[in-house]
Amino acid sequence: DCQRNIKLLGNPGINEFDVNREPENLKDPNAIWIGFGKYKLGYLPRHLAKEVSPLMQEGKNFAAVFVSVNRSPFHENIGMTIRITEITQ
Repeated sequence: DCQRNIKLLGNPGINEFDVNREPENLKDPNAIWIGFGKYKLGYLPRHLAKEVSPLMQEGKNFAAVFVSVNRSPFHENIGMTIRITEITQ
């Protein structure tokens, strides 16, 4: 589950995460999930996935760089802020 994975893997020690297209997603064919290997941490917001997905279809590669974990004393769920960067090699 994404919440458990963020708690486990969302830290500066793991600086970079995978950016994965999910074109078979029935709710959004542009869906992009962020993960570490097989561990899914969550999805890009729809408006960002709409911009990044076509670039990935063209063959561009991206990484998600850890920025911070977002916690609130009023909510059990946590989130993670990342920066999407193009991998140019």
